[in-house]
Amino acid sequence: MGGHGGETEHANLLRTRGAHPEGYDAMEQGPETVRQFVEITEEIGGSFDPDNFYVLHGEYDWLAVLEFPDNETASKLSDIYARTGRGRIHTERAVTRGPDGYVEYVQDLAQ
Repeated sequence: MGGHGGETEHANLLRTRGAHPEGYDAMEQGPETVRQFVEITEEIGGSFDPDNFYVLHGEYDWLAVLEFPDNETASKLSDIYARTGRGRIHTERAVTRGPDGYVEYVQDLAQ
């Protein structure tokens, strides 16, 4: 993921929280929600790797690490998904992978 010459590739970490007041009773909708999320991601040009999908225990229901061509596309996913009524997405940009990528990223910033 590290880039050269100031061009840093990035992924987006998306965490989603269910919008249903029923809580655990709405979990049976989970598989359909994830299927729809993956379809939307791929339709708008993002990529989804099932090995980068995690179920969470806490404030958010799940986390997916996705690749997008740019930040605008990642934002578009959040907007489209929110309109489905299945929940809200919190997006964070990831700009490096691993300690070596972090060092390279910091060095690029200093130039």
